[in-house]
Amino acid sequence: MALLNLVLAHFAFGGYSSSAGGDAAGNAMSSAFDKLFMLAALGLVGLLSLLFLLIRRQGFRIALIVVLALNVFLLLTILSLQF
Repeated sequence: MALLNLVLAHFAFGGYSSSAGGDAAGNAMSSAFDKLFMLAALGLVGLLSLLFLLIRRQGFRIALIVVLALNVFLLLTILSLQF
C-alpha cells in the first residue's frame, strides 16, 4: 500500500506545471504550493508506514491500511485534476 502511495505521489506531483504562461511570482507560488503538498503527502505516507511497522495490534494495523487507502484516493483525485 505504501509503494502504491509513493508511485501515485510521483505521478501526481512529478513534472506537471499547470501555471505555464502566468507571471513569475504566480508561477513561483504555484510551484511552492505543489512542493508543499507533495512533501505533506509523502510525510503522511512515511508516518503511517512507520506506525504500521511499530504497532503490532491487528486493529490498529487495519485502521492504518484504511487511512493509506484513503490517501490513494486523494492522490488519484489530484492526478485526475491534471488531465
